[in-house]
Amino acid sequence: KNIHLHIEGMSCGHCEKTVDNIIRQQKGVKEVKVSLQQNSAEVSIDDAIVSPAQIVSAVNDPGIYRALLK
Repeated sequence: KNIHLHIEGMSCGHCEKTVDNIIRQQKGVKEVKVSLQQNSAEVSIDDAIVSPAQIVSAVNDPGIYRALLK
């Protein structure tokens, strides 16, 4: 399953990499493409292992970034 997230709070390449790493650490994530320019992330998941809500929660957890499902 592919999900599209709007990501708030990214301001530099380091932010982009941090969000990418947060998402990649979740079990069930197959592919990730984070875009600083578009404030977004395209994520391919195995929804039998992880839900879109769990991905959003993981990104929001540090309190620096805010992810919203599109």
